Amino acid sequence: MSANWRPSGRARGFWLAGYVVLTFLSFPHPVAGSVIDLGTWVAWLGPACLLLGIQGLAPGRAAALAFLAALAAQSAIQHWIYVVTVTYGHAAPWVGVLAPVALATYSALITSVFAAAWAWLLGRLPWSPFLAACLWVALDQSRSVFLTGWPWATLGYTQHDNLALLSLAAWTGVYGLSFAVFLAGAALAQFAIAIA
Repeated sequence: MSANWRPSGRARGFWLAGYVVLTFLSFPHPVAGSVIDLGTWVAWLGPACLLLGIQGLAPGRAAALAFLAALAAQSAIQHWIYVVTVTYGHAAPWVGVLAPVALATYSALITSVFAAAWAWLLGRLPWSPFLAACLWVALDQSRSVFLTGWPWATLGYTQHDNLALLSLAAWTGVYGLSFAVFLAGAALAQFAIAIA
């Protein structure tokens, strides 16, 4: 497969659904009295799926699809906000449902900007996992400060249990971990494109 490879509509849906599921599974979640935490092993697969899902699209279309996928992933990750607003905040259940979606919209917009910028760059530069990781981290870091920020579910947090990478955080903070994870995912996506 060449850099001009474009997945079919069904394959694109598969990759973007994979991004949603793998991004959700990358963060710890309580299930039946225990915690499921797969981040160390699956976090790098989410970025690969996102990049494959938007491969070959115009910036506007890439942004729209990435927004929808990220909205689904971030809303699922932030499901705990329902508990906070309804159980502890005594808000109506409909407010509890809308709260995580509203907060996830902010994160999804940043992912949308990434997708549009990446699609635009691919029209001008060769595929570079390093460039993809740099762009992701720059936008992810901006998400934590822009309009007071919302740093929840930053990709680097998925590596809280990865002793091999964790020492990097002393020098780079969580964004160094985000860079490493996204770089691995982007390299996997580039490899998939090269062999298809």
